[in-house]
Amino acid sequence: MVLGKKLAKESMLPSVQEARDTDLESEGSSAGTPQLGGISGRPASRPGKPFSRGGVDYKIIPRSAKSKSVTNISLGSDQTEQQDSPAKVEERQPLDDNQEEELNGPEVDWDTDLEPGETRTTYDPSGRTMYLEACKVYGVVPASYFLLHIQDPELNMMHHGLGPQGAKALAVPLVTNTFIVKLSLQDNWLEGEGGAAIAEMLKENCYITELDLSDNKLGVTGAQALSSMLLENNTLVSLNLSGNEFDDHATKHLAEVLVTNQKVETLDLSHNRMADGAGEAMGHAIAENTRMNDLNLSWNCFRGKGAISVAKGLGANIFLRVVDLSYNGFGKDGAAALGDALKVNNVLEELNISNNRIPPEGAVRLAMGLKENKTLKVLNLARNPFQSAGCYAVLKSLQGNPESAIESLDFSDITVNTDFDDLYKTVKEIFPGLQIKHGGNADMFKRAKAKTDPLSKLKQHLKEKNLQLEDIFESAGEDDSPLITREEFQRSLLTTTIPLSQEELQSLMDTLDKNNEGQIDFRAEVQQRLHRAEDYPCEILGSWNTWYGEQDQAVHLWRYSGGYPALMECLNKLRKDKEYLEYRKERSKMLNSRKNQLLLEFSFWNEPAPRHGPNIYELRTYHLKPGTMIEWGNNWARAIKHRQENNEAVGGFFTQIGDLYVVHHLWAYKDLQSREETRKAAWRKPGWDENVFYTELPESEHLQVESDTWLPLNVVCNGNASSSSQAVGVTKIAKSVITPLAEQHVSVFMLSTYQTDYILVREKDLPVVIHTLEEEFAIFREERGEPHPVHSQGTENGVQKNGKEAVKMKVHPVLSPQNSFCVMSLDPDTLPTIATTLIDVLFYSNGSAKDETTASQGLDYIKFFSFSLIDGYISIVMDTETQRRFPSNLLFTSSSGELWRMVRIGGQPLGFDECGIVAQISQPLAEADISAYYISTFSFDHALVPEEDISNVISLLQKTTEAIE
Repeated sequence: MVLGKKLAKESMLPSVQEARDTDLESEGSSAGTPQLGGISGRPASRPGKPFSRGGVDYKIIPRSAKSKSVTNISLGSDQTEQQDSPAKVEERQPLDDNQEEELNGPEVDWDTDLEPGETRTTYDPSGRTMYLEACKVYGVVPASYFLLHIQDPELNMMHHGLGPQGAKALAVPLVTNTFIVKLSLQDNWLEGEGGAAIAEMLKENCYITELDLSDNKLGVTGAQALSSMLLENNTLVSLNLSGNEFDDHATKHLAEVLVTNQKVETLDLSHNRMADGAGEAMGHAIAENTRMNDLNLSWNCFRGKGAISVAKGLGANIFLRVVDLSYNGFGKDGAAALGDALKVNNVLEELNISNNRIPPEGAVRLAMGLKENKTLKVLNLARNPFQSAGCYAVLKSLQGNPESAIESLDFSDITVNTDFDDLYKTVKEIFPGLQIKHGGNADMFKRAKAKTDPLSKLKQHLKEKNLQLEDIFESAGEDDSPLITREEFQRSLLTTTIPLSQEELQSLMDTLDKNNEGQIDFRAEVQQRLHRAEDYPCEILGSWNTWYGEQDQAVHLWRYSGGYPALMECLNKLRKDKEYLEYRKERSKMLNSRKNQLLLEFSFWNEPAPRHGPNIYELRTYHLKPGTMIEWGNNWARAIKHRQENNEAVGGFFTQIGDLYVVHHLWAYKDLQSREETRKAAWRKPGWDENVFYTELPESEHLQVESDTWLPLNVVCNGNASSSSQAVGVTKIAKSVITPLAEQHVSVFMLSTYQTDYILVREKDLPVVIHTLEEEFAIFREERGEPHPVHSQGTENGVQKNGKEAVKMKVHPVLSPQNSFCVMSLDPDTLPTIATTLIDVLFYSNGSAKDETTASQGLDYIKFFSFSLIDGYISIVMDTETQRRFPSNLLFTSSSGELWRMVRIGGQPLGFDECGIVAQISQPLAEADISAYYISTFSFDHALVPEEDISNVISLLQKTTEAIE
């Protein structure tokens, strides 16, 4: 078998063809052309095929004595034929036809090394030589790791930076490689072109059964190639396509082939961009597929219709055993659909739907399905906001289903109450093997009343009598020594009115005289135990002094059980504690400075706890770019699993109050040598370097940026450009500012805030803007906080100032959703309080971005959230449904508390070059004396008008549209 004469540059792989017979192959070997050659032949018993996956046998290729000697480059053999000696050729006598036929007959076996005209060609099933030649063709450096492990059954080429060309070269030998069964090409930036080369290879290779192509940015091109491959490949059973930027379009190609594929058993499509369209396609594929038993769709964007479609597909499937749907957005509707699916599905054994924003109502609907399901064994519901009520509903469903197969329920990070614990005890009797994880019992945070032990009685007496500890033992410690005998200690206490029995007094002395030396250090031991009183809802996890870094520092880590209320309770008590106040005075004499940070724990880190020593601790601090906390957390959630073997991970924290976007990682090691060995071992683990590298958080490749620079104009009524000036509103300046600029073909970008209104114009249009407005307005440029007057320069009247021809105003459709909106503000100091809710609303709750170019004019509801921070002033626009998620006492609006209705301008994205859009809306409203709050976005413009004026506004705008047409 010969692999084509050349590798065409435009082809992904050389075609694989078998010679029809031995003579044709012999002719090919003597053609005089170097070949990227391959397999010497197939066994005679194997029928010929148009395309073959290769043989492994030797083949003897006879040659006539008259045949010319050539050099044959064969990728199947390291041998090179040597040129025949001319002298020997002359000495041999030619045979007649009968003799030659007899010698070549099947019964003759006289092959020896003395025959110069015959060469034994060895087939190389690994393809090592073929790979080296392919690297030359594609202009890449051969991967030494591949050459070293080319005959291993498992080949891990993760993080080798192959790129598209390297993938093409690698694919050539893999066509005929018979050793590799498991192949990992994770994180090699193959992109669509490289992925297509691997896919073409798999159409021929019949040995690889497990393939990892995760994190390779395959995109739509890669998805199409893989789909085509899956139609032909009959050996691949495990396929990992995680993190390949598969969107709805790419997923549809994969979903189509999954309907008919009968070989792939394990499929990983996590960490992609699948949304509603992909959900509908995957739902159909899941319902029809009859082979997969393990499917991972976590970390996608399945919400709404997409989530429901996936759930329905799961209900119709009869082969899947393990499904991971975590970190999506199924919500209430998706959970209800999953509940319906569990009613009819009788094969699923493991289901992970953690982090899906399922509320208590969704948990109840899910529980209805569990009440009828008889096969599910493991259910992960961690980190869903369905509270103890949702956990109770799920557990209650098991009580009503004695035939349930459930073995494990995971409610991690969800706090339960005593009702749940009581029900668990009952259910445990029905299912003795049931294991449940949860975030703890809320009633545990309600600290029990401190026991009236002798030490507590002593402290209570000091408080009631307003005494210090030294006052009780004043006579016993006249020599200023902190040590007193047990007898002196007992005699001093008996002179007080502390209600201590003889047994309690004896117990107290035994506790304080821990070494049984007959002496008690009343100043150190007693004070230390007093400060450990249980009525303080805090505990110290650790105290350290610095060894390396900034010297002469002490670091203390405190835990407050019960959140902010516990913190405030502790602070209030300390302010009244005289001993603590005295301690603060003494401490201040030793300090140069102090710094506090209020931290929250990352849920995926270990729970911080004291450790057996001696240990050294490493505190690593990272200052993140604003807006990158989520990406940081996602990467470290995957990375931390690689640092758990030696139990070195103590805790991970991020700041809530203090310096924001600061992350602390605390590690523990036995010594410095242990630290070095542990860190080196981590870098050798697959996946650690990838996740730690990506915490560098490269800039997004998908950020769209308008090419021009825009300048903000703030029109005020008193001629003062300061932020305290009273804003005049967008409709009040429609005739004086907006319309004149539109007539001069100046495109504007409007942004109304709670405090004022801003008009953004292109920097290159500023001279035209100044000339147009200076007759009616005094124009100032603010520089270093000071206003400086600006005047136009060298522009003639009567000429269109920006040199552009006026364009006839276009008519854009106007849409009015039914939901109401609030215009609000917020004190910047209270921003950390709502930070978690704000992040959730901005990045998760609004769902995936939909194709706005296909927006329906029958729009009934629109999700719109605007947050602006300008000169320290915060302005927020949100619908009334979203408003209920925020604390009402932090957000404030006008005294009337009026609601607003939205008018959205544009059925297609408006762009930035068209002028007159703002004027089309603001001028009619100004004439009708209707106030408006106007926000231009990247694609559309939005005007908010008072709710009671919406009917009048729509009527006015329709008349304006008819007049323009």
